Parts: sequence; C-alpha cells; structure tokens
Amino acid sequence: MALTKLSTSFVLIQLLVVGAMSSAANGSFFPQIDCSPPPITATTTMPSTRNGTRFRANLLKLLADLPDAAAKTGFASTAAGVHDGDRAFARGLCIGDGDGDTTPDQCRDCLAAAAMDVVATCGAASRRAGAWLPGCYLAYADTNTTSPDERGFHRWLVSGNVLPFSDNARPTFLDLSSGVVAAAARSASPRMMATQAFDDGAGATGLAGRVLAQCAPDRGAAECAQCLRDAARVMPGCCSQAQGRGESVAVVLSYDCVLQFDMHLASSSAPWAWIIFGTLCALLALTMGAVLGIILCVLIRVRGLT
Repeated sequence: MALTKLSTSFVLIQLLVVGAMSSAANGSFFPQIDCSPPPITATTTMPSTRNGTRFRANLLKLLADLPDAAAKTGFASTAAGVHDGDRAFARGLCIGDGDGDTTPDQCRDCLAAAAMDVVATCGAASRRAGAWLPGCYLAYADTNTTSPDERGFHRWLVSGNVLPFSDNARPTFLDLSSGVVAAAARSASPRMMATQAFDDGAGATGLAGRVLAQCAPDRGAAECAQCLRDAARVMPGCCSQAQGRGESVAVVLSYDCVLQFDMHLASSSAPWAWIIFGTLCALLALTMGAVLGIILCVLIRVRGLT
C-alpha cells in the first residue's frame, strides 16, 4: 500500500518532527514542507539581483515542467542555468511501484500540487526546499548534492489505530528493514524501490505486514542505503508509548528516501490476546454477574478497537 492510498486515513494523524523533537495533536499534516531561506551572498562577479531573479526564474521553470517529466517513470531530476549562482536543480519522486500504487496521472497531479505548495510556502528567498505529499515528494536546491542538514532531516508520521511497540524495538526495526534496504539500494528501476513482507509475531513487536523502501534514483547505492538505515533508526520512536490494536502505517520522510511500514498484529500473536480477553470476561462474569460481565466485556472490546 503506497502513500497515495492513505490520504483518507491521514485525516487524524500525529506528527512528530524528529530533528526538532516536537509533536502535534490531531489534524492533517500534509503537505510537509522544509525550507532553507537564506539567499546566496552577493559577490562582485555574481550580483545579488542577477542571482535572485535568474535563479528564481530557472527554479520556477523546472518546477512547472517537473510533473510531466516524472509522470511516466515516477521520477525526474532536472537542472537549469549556466552560472553557479543562477543554477537550479529539482527532482520529483512518486512513491510506490507504479503498478496500482500511483498511475502517471496521479503522479503528475501529486507533484504539481507539491510544487505549488513549496513555492507558496518557501517564498522567493529560498535556495533549498523539500515538499512531501501522501503520494510523492520533490526537492530543489542550488546544488545537486544533499546538504548535511538535509541528510539529517527526518519527519515521521503514524496513521491508523496505532499498535504498541516495546521500548527495545529499535534493533528489531533495523533487522526487519535490512533486507529491503539492501534491495532498494541495488535497484535499477526508475523508482529505486523494494518491498518486503515481515512477520515478527514471536519477536519484540508482535507485528506483521509489509515494508516499503524507496530512494531518489539520482543518489548512489551507498547514499540510498544510509538514508534508509537512518530512517529505520528513527522509526521505532513513533510507537514506543502508543496504545491500541488494529492496522497502522508508519512513515519516515527524508530528502533522499522514504521508509514505510504497513503493520497489523501478527496472527501468531492473536491467540494470546484472545486467551487473555476470554479469561478476563470469565472473571468479570463470575464476580459481577453474567449480564454485567458481558456488558463490561463488550465495552472493553470496543475500547480496544477504537
């Protein structure tokens, strides 16, 4: 399940910004925008008026053309400008394998919306920025390399009925994602992605599901793997104190990659939950009477599903 299919489930969502260690309550948090506003310093050979106006013109042209350029394959990396101070670079990636996840039209529409959002939010002074929507992300800059700040940028979100994680889940998530990280880094597809099913029912998380790892194809294999490993290290924090049962999706958004877990309680874990639930209901019926015990059991069950 790609992010495109999650738009309705993100109506109520908890956002945690890892770098800033901040959190937000219920609400819709797309688009995600990150801006680096300082303009380039004026020099005697590159006047600031030329830098600002020509860079902006090149950038706006790239962002206008990017959705069509990326629609067919799901990715495009473009550049415009001659002088260093004027050159602009932009790239866009649609999330998923393109086979039922995001069609070319959906990819184009998503990137067009992301371009409009980042232009409106970051303003004319921005030299580097990124924008993430449920089905795609784009980034632009005045160089074609990832900056240290961008490399350290990770935002993670969780949607659905959040599942509980143990506090020592960190190595488990690294283990669960190691195979798919390597596969994505080796991928020669236009979307540089891989998916893998997992079942940790007997492990620390008690979860099963699918993990999707995807990188910007203009980054090398080592950069891709490092970005995804960093995302896997961030991932466990999203749910370590959460409560509830049901399906859940956790995503880490980065400049060079996206790592997503679609999760549910593993079938191997389910029998123990029902044994505990059934025992609790029997005790309630014995101590409080059959009718009241049944009512309380129903309330507990409903509470556990909401």
